[in-house]
Amino acid sequence: MIKVRTVSGPISYRKKPSMTERAYLAGFLDAKARFNAHIAHYKNRSYEEIEALAIVYGTERMTLSMLQRYFGGTISVADRREIGGKLAYRWQIKRKADIVSMIKQVLPYMKVKRKQATLLMRYCSSRLEKITEDDPFVPITDEERRIVKNLIELNRRE
Repeated sequence: MIKVRTVSGPISYRKKPSMTERAYLAGFLDAKARFNAHIAHYKNRSYEEIEALAIVYGTERMTLSMLQRYFGGTISVADRREIGGKLAYRWQIKRKADIVSMIKQVLPYMKVKRKQATLLMRYCSSRLEKITEDDPFVPITDEERRIVKNLIELNRRE
């Protein structure tokens, strides 16, 4: 298990990346990102939840800061060293609305992890359509479970 400490929390402002920046970040995400979802069972809750996230580990702090500036999320320092003794950082994004927004912007430029990104976006979009402030605990549908199962399978093959 990698220990992390937060270096930079969520940013309240967001710039919109240019077309060139979206293409650059899509290539970076193709190479380094993990688009993931898993079913979380909590002892103190009577329901299960699917946690969705996009995560990147790397030594490129500037690029991770670009991801955070444009798409949100947090940057943490991972308690491990990379080759050459460089400090490793972790950028992650968990808010479903932020995940959908990010993927919509970079998907046209993605090649390698296009399927994973598309599945994660489909799952997050599906949840966002169902959840309301009045009822945030809508049960997970069979279709959402299938999407997550397919995403997990694709990630196993990487």
